[in-house]
Order: sequence, then C-alpha cells, then structure tokens
Amino acid sequence: MRSYFFSDRAQKEAVGLIRWIVRASFVLLANPFASAQESPAASVNLGSGSAAPGEHALLAVTLSTTDHSPMAEVLLEISFPGKLISFKKAIQSATTTSGEVKARVENPRNQAEQNLLRVDISAAKGIPQGELLKLAFEVSKEAEVYQVVKLKNLKQTVRSVEGRAIQARGMDGVIMIFPEKTPLSSCFFYMH
Repeated sequence: MRSYFFSDRAQKEAVGLIRWIVRASFVLLANPFASAQESPAASVNLGSGSAAPGEHALLAVTLSTTDHSPMAEVLLEISFPGKLISFKKAIQSATTTSGEVKARVENPRNQAEQNLLRVDISAAKGIPQGELLKLAFEVSKEAEVYQVVKLKNLKQTVRSVEGRAIQARGMDGVIMIFPEKTPLSSCFFYMH
C-alpha cells in the first residue's frame, strides 16, 4: 500500500516507532512494581501556618487515601525546634469530632533543641479523609521575623477499620514568622 503523504522509509520508521511504543506500554502495564507499589495507600500531611512572635500559628493535618475508605487510627510523630515554637493544643475538625485525639510532647535526651510531638487520632466508626485536626503552636517572642520553622513529619502509622496496617507517607509542615500586622495584598489574577 502506497502512501501519498509519506515516503516508504518514513512510513517504515513510523510503524517501527508505533510497535516500540506498544511493546513499552505492555511492559509497563505488566510490571506490578511500576504501578501501585511506588505510591503509598495513605498520605498524612502537615500544612503551613504563619504568626508573629508571641502569637499562635495553626497547622492543618490532613489524611488522604487511595481507596477513599475510612481509617480507624492515625499516629504521627513530628519533630520541631522547641526554642522557636511550643505546642499548645490539638483542635479537632468536623471529621474527627466522633473520635479521640491525644497529643503529647516529648523531649528526647540526645536532641535537646528538638521536641517530639506524638499525635494519636482514633475513631471506632472510622476517620474519613480530609482535614483531621489543627495543631496550635505558640511562636517564641525571641523568634526572628521572616524566619521559616520546619516541622518534620517523621513517622506516620495508619490502620484500617479492619485492623490492618496501611502503607503511609507524609509531607513536612512549616510555620512562617512575620512581623505583627503584616499587610497582605490580594492577587490581581485571583480578584479579576
């Protein structure tokens, strides 16, 4: 069959390229390690907040799952610099009001400047995905303005309602320290 748009050589090269793409896609689809194994089934992420020295900053903790099923328990370990911020309380969101939230701060002996916050969220009927709670931190009055405080999301443990462990990961959070009464301008593109 002769094509009027391509030469015979160009047509053979196009057919060869199409065959290579089809073979490569079969290899990727048939490889069980190339699909679901690289992404965990749950993500427990810390958000970002801002405050002036001496004020409180709120950080959201969110849960998302690949199968959208509710979880029975979420455990977090978060490290933060105790000289710059101090943990005050965990504020439950609408998704966790039927459950129980426990949060406690520990000071490891080998890292005097880093505090460890352990958060345990549990609900017998299940925890739906979305915002689980807000963590309230007080920024030290001695903290420098325009400083970014990093909160490391060290460990995430998620259990399903059936009791099985779910593979999880999490993103770190940040608190940005601004001067008091910082004027925030609106985005031109958002406003129009």
